[in-house]
Amino acid sequence: MNQASGQTLHRASCIASASPNPVFFFTTDVMWDGIVRMRLFFVVGGMALAIFSSQRALATSDLSLRGEYRAVRTDETPRIDGELSERIWETAPAITDFVQQEPETGNAPTERTVVRFIYDDSALYVGASLRDSHPVTSKLARRDSYLASDWLAVYLDTHYDRRTARMFRVNPLGVQRDSLVVEEDEEDRSWDAVWTAATRVVDGGWTVEMRIPFAQLRFPERESHVWGFNVEREISRNNEVIRLVHVPRNETGFVKRFARLVGIESVNPPRRLEVLPYVVGRVGLRSADDPSNPFDGGTEEMELGLDLEYGLSSNLTLTAALNPDFGQVEVDPAEVNLTAFELFYPERRPFFLEGADLLSFGGPSLFYSRRIGRSPQGRPAAFDFAELPGQTTILGAAKITGRTESGWSIAALDAITEEEEAPFLLEGERDSAVVEPLTNYFVTRVSKDLSGAGQVSAMLTSVHRSGTTIQPELHDEAYSAGADGYQYFGEREYLLDWSAYGSYVAGSAESILRTQRSSARYFQRPDATHLEIDPGRTSLTGWGGSMRFRKVSGNLRYTLTGLAASPELEINDAGFLGRVDEWASLNSIAWVDPVPRGRLRSRSYILWKIDRFNFGGDHLLDRSMGIVRFTYSNYWQTSWRVIHDAKAFDDRSTRGGPLIRTPSNTFYQASVSTDFRKRWYGTLRGNIEHGGMDLEARRLNVEVSYRPSPAMTMSVGPSWSQVRFPYQHVRTVADSTAGHTFGSRYVFAPIERKTLELATRFDWAISRTLTLELFLQPFVSSGDYLEFRELERPSSRDYDSYSEIGDVSFDEEANRYTIDPDGSGPAQPFSFQNPDFNVRSLRGNVVVRWEFRPGSAAYLVWTQNRAERALVGDFDAGRDFDALLGLDADDVILVKVSYWLGL
Repeated sequence: MNQASGQTLHRASCIASASPNPVFFFTTDVMWDGIVRMRLFFVVGGMALAIFSSQRALATSDLSLRGEYRAVRTDETPRIDGELSERIWETAPAITDFVQQEPETGNAPTERTVVRFIYDDSALYVGASLRDSHPVTSKLARRDSYLASDWLAVYLDTHYDRRTARMFRVNPLGVQRDSLVVEEDEEDRSWDAVWTAATRVVDGGWTVEMRIPFAQLRFPERESHVWGFNVEREISRNNEVIRLVHVPRNETGFVKRFARLVGIESVNPPRRLEVLPYVVGRVGLRSADDPSNPFDGGTEEMELGLDLEYGLSSNLTLTAALNPDFGQVEVDPAEVNLTAFELFYPERRPFFLEGADLLSFGGPSLFYSRRIGRSPQGRPAAFDFAELPGQTTILGAAKITGRTESGWSIAALDAITEEEEAPFLLEGERDSAVVEPLTNYFVTRVSKDLSGAGQVSAMLTSVHRSGTTIQPELHDEAYSAGADGYQYFGEREYLLDWSAYGSYVAGSAESILRTQRSSARYFQRPDATHLEIDPGRTSLTGWGGSMRFRKVSGNLRYTLTGLAASPELEINDAGFLGRVDEWASLNSIAWVDPVPRGRLRSRSYILWKIDRFNFGGDHLLDRSMGIVRFTYSNYWQTSWRVIHDAKAFDDRSTRGGPLIRTPSNTFYQASVSTDFRKRWYGTLRGNIEHGGMDLEARRLNVEVSYRPSPAMTMSVGPSWSQVRFPYQHVRTVADSTAGHTFGSRYVFAPIERKTLELATRFDWAISRTLTLELFLQPFVSSGDYLEFRELERPSSRDYDSYSEIGDVSFDEEANRYTIDPDGSGPAQPFSFQNPDFNVRSLRGNVVVRWEFRPGSAAYLVWTQNRAERALVGDFDAGRDFDALLGLDADDVILVKVSYWLGL
């Protein structure tokens, strides 16, 4: 049976409406009932949030500010050329009182830095003269790249909430980076602004000019503004970081310490409108090896789309995308998953990355943006050939983000994905089947700042599907709601954070039964007295929560954590959660010394203790862990880790069957990283694991990078693993004679897995605006099942080998095993396909990106995927890598042009 993936050009219209709250919705008639219910849910959540926020936050000591500096209005718009030749620069006060952040915190800088601020009605301008007694260090790369280079960065807290800031950074070759900074110097690098910078390398240093349009900032309407700000310079050759306002060692609070920028008067936030239309041409090529398959031909598509950003007010911004395309995004790496749980892949799509922190919950991932546009969850019931869509088409998506002067923040996202059909051929007849219904996703989060020392938030997600009668295994509707928050105490020395959340899913009895039987919960477990499966249920309601208290500064630090997730919790329609039915404690104590001493720049010693139980009281994990990390004066780093798991129970490995006992095991890991400023740099990581039942594992990961020139970086990351796992589940066989295991035989086997991959990257910045990126991942993996056996009795780690108690035969022609579990006894024989496997995969893409004007870009992308799963089982790297080149290839060539318009 052959399958082919393809894409179809879709057109649809969406209706945009705004509610007074304000929340933006794409709506359709089939979603209206769910949206009404969702709004009611949101009102209730908002009332709960108001109750939380009305409680007075515990007082904390205020951190003193560094000082106050003035920006000067200009009627002479400076030319952004990096020369600082205009007279107006001399009229602005010079900012020179910088101090070291690294390596000698609080000391005077080794080089002089002078920074000035001026502004006009449309933009803030930054001019800087950076003296250097040595040649400056600079490298060339595409925008937003992180480089071992000299840098100048300006941070602006334009709401003056002393919590969030926008960062604008440039290096001597003019490479720009921007990001949002939250709290303790945590960066959201997905945020992109349209701003300009020019630099010049001169005798004795380099100079910078920046123009930051007010339209790219968010600030309230006032006659006179006070902004928090900081300036940071990196001198790469000696790993020196200087700041206008530094953070003393063993203390916290970055944005909170910012200085004040005053003098910006009679400037109103502009009503922002940014439009980014784009056109995409895509050609799909497929190696046709079966002329009887009508779907083996190539595809040609032309699509139009639009991204839009509009300032609803000085505090609220609407971002929308119609028919978004993410073809220029790097492909996901290959994986082999033998667990019962779904793999988590990070988000890579710009629309969902930007502002992702505003929709991030303090507990589990109530919102996992990769659910939107996911691969269709259904498939035709029977087919000879089919064209299965690679992903679900996103008809439109929109989000609103913003904050008020009183400390409220809001983020809301709504998206609609199209009903997807898969054409198929069965016995010569062509037909199509719905493989994903029309679906509406909504998520919102509202937060209230508590006097700058904490925050409380409420979050809601909802998913509504139309046409689930065609796919009754999917929920009709799914909701999750939660509240989370944090509070600092003392001089921000202690931190308490917490979360509480719940879920509700409803649909057909078939969909809820599927949820009860899923790997997250396994209600059908025969020895679980706290669980009961109910085939007639049409809804599930669950809950969860967590609380963590931490000492976050000083040499001695510790963490006390407790969390729980009830068996009926289900958030995976919009979020991500591997398993429920557990409560756990995670506690740690650490000694952290960031002060350079001798050859050590910093050191840390950490002890962890983790315990997990299910709601039936079974002890699922008893783990102790020790970690030691050193950073040396030459900026090499080493770490050692030892993990010991004591004997415990496993309620998932039997895939819905009884508990099994797990052996103790010990895991050792060591790693070393070199100084990434050098032309050659890399990381070596190895680990060894061994335990009871002959559990053995060896893994080695290497990543080596080389910069042949300041504009070019090559890296290769070979990874090798060899694992012998003693109890891999093979299948479950119903058998009334197996009374010792509740009428089923749970078939296991030790498995020996070997995996080799070679992730390769090549980045070449031809100029600041023209870049070439290459990613290639050859991947081969084998799994050899060694001996088939069955669980002897529940809650044990004892297994009976079929070669001793029964009879095992193998049909080489059919590649199937037949097992008589008790020889001449009453049990019936059963058979199954040989589970041995070899996975061969070659994934890669090449991206040429040209930013032909600020905010506008053209892409040329070539993506290739080759994959095969062979029933071999033995590992032969030479054979498997050679076979990769002979596999059928799926190629996609894409051209995309987007044009930014600031209106």
